[in-house]
Amino acid sequence: MTHMKKKIILSLLASLCFAGVVNAAGMWGTYKGNTIIRLTVDGVPVRVTDAPAMLYDNRTMIPIYLLKEAGIKYTWDQKNQTVNIVSEAKPASAQTEAETRKSLTAREIARLIDRVGYVEAYNSSGNTIGTGSGFSIKGGWFISNSHVAYDAAGIRVRIDGTTYDTEGWYWYNNSNTDVFITALSTQYSPDGAITGSTPHKQLEYTTTIPDIGDRVYAIGSPAGLENTLSEGIVSGIRTINGVKYIQHTATIEPGSSGGVLLNEYGEAIGINTWKITDTSLYFAVPMQYVQEELSKS
Repeated sequence: MTHMKKKIILSLLASLCFAGVVNAAGMWGTYKGNTIIRLTVDGVPVRVTDAPAMLYDNRTMIPIYLLKEAGIKYTWDQKNQTVNIVSEAKPASAQTEAETRKSLTAREIARLIDRVGYVEAYNSSGNTIGTGSGFSIKGGWFISNSHVAYDAAGIRVRIDGTTYDTEGWYWYNNSNTDVFITALSTQYSPDGAITGSTPHKQLEYTTTIPDIGDRVYAIGSPAGLENTLSEGIVSGIRTINGVKYIQHTATIEPGSSGGVLLNEYGEAIGINTWKITDTSLYFAVPMQYVQEELSKS
């Protein structure tokens, strides 16, 4: 796959350094003559699909569509030309977040399957060469395994009733941690910018490593059976060849690779990656490795 997005960014930085001038205020480039501002949520860059956040007349301007990408709910009143930010109700008590959080039932977890997709990797002739899974997270990113998607000419993703074709575009890949990150769109510009519609439903995620004994759920497409849900517990936290893994008992099989491992609150905690044959030993890459890749922007 090509990685034109990163090549373009690196070329820009190289040209700035060669000129001997790197302006911190303009390190992300310009848009119509205005300095681009990078918007992040909890340290993770928000995916830009149209006009970026920017400095305009010495003020920071953030396009409304980026609010949704950042997980902020709002309504638009066309008649009165008004945007209303919808704030979440805060608990009246002084209880900690952990004390007030409610564990989801398996049936409630199952309602999140529309955030998980079936992945077909294809070659330069457009023929399918492998299948797997992937999932959408806040910020508009689509996550899978490197071994599922990276060596293909592109991937087709069927998620929430729509099929997306990446046409070979991706943003991050790390074969060591087996993390692959792209952005889904029904259409891309010649330079890889997103110009079509994108998935609207996204999973929350956490980089907190779970405790042994915590309940977990796996969603993926084992043997091509889309949106299969299994339940288990965390059975260990292992470091193998320098990479940390969440060992668990929620069944995964070939085709589950790239699928999501959720905690009891419905948050993505890992990418299901591999199993030991003829055992109930399953392993997921923690989301900390996803955030590390996103933080490289």
